[in-house]
Amino acid sequence: MQHRIAERVANQASRLARAARFQLLQARQRLDSLPVGRTEWRMTTMLHRAEQQLDDLGFRMEVCVEDTCAAVSAMWPTLRPLLNATTRASAWPRRANG
Repeated sequence: MQHRIAERVANQASRLARAARFQLLQARQRLDSLPVGRTEWRMTTMLHRAEQQLDDLGFRMEVCVEDTCAAVSAMWPTLRPLLNATTRASAWPRRANG
């Protein structure tokens, strides 16, 4: 009698272990298949979006630099005489007071 109980307990333990392994396998397959695909798709989408934003910011920065250079170039004829006058005025030695 005790021998049959021990066999039955061993069989039940074996069945339980197999069932647990099977459930783990199924859960792993569900988790591995669906989220990885979604995660890869999401990461790819985010990388493309970031790449587009970087391109856009690069183009905007280039336009801003060109506009700034054009504005400085346009102001240069007006600023040059002022700069020359300031440079000449500061070239004179200063007199000491007293």
